[in-house]
Amino acid sequence: MGEKDNTYETESDVWNNAKGFSTYHVLFPLIECRKLTKVCLFGVEEIGQEYGLSASVLNQNKVNAMNRLCQELLQLCEDVLFIMDSKTKLKVEACQNKLKLIANVLPAISRTNSDSRTNQTEIVLNVNHYNLCFNSLRQVLSDIKLPLNMKNLIFPAGDDLDMEKIKKDIIEGG
Repeated sequence: MGEKDNTYETESDVWNNAKGFSTYHVLFPLIECRKLTKVCLFGVEEIGQEYGLSASVLNQNKVNAMNRLCQELLQLCEDVLFIMDSKTKLKVEACQNKLKLIANVLPAISRTNSDSRTNQTEIVLNVNHYNLCFNSLRQVLSDIKLPLNMKNLIFPAGDDLDMEKIKKDIIEGG
């Protein structure tokens, strides 16, 4: 790369610095988005967790997950915007704008029914609106991955990416 203050900066040094940022501001949020997507669909993250939970509690979990998914995606966009060049910045800003629109209509995905006689409340989903918002969030999640990858925030550039080693590590759990 070149000499800078009597030290040499190598490409791997730059990647090591960027790796921490990518891990905490890109990888972890993408993993969280995947988990939240499951909760949006099922009301829980893991199979079997729904047993013993009322439909109202599952619906509340779905509503909370939908709100958090939207906020997580907005935060992801904000965190990476400074890295983007003009072409990828436009794509990220388009995702941000969609997310802001979705956030404005999210309150209408559910309503609370109260019964004063039994002092009970029930969360009821507006299924059509809920599905529309959820599908829009999933599309934004899909759309944001391209500019992230174009800036090497998901997979680093270069020929040193060994897919066989990655596959082996996944299979062996390493």
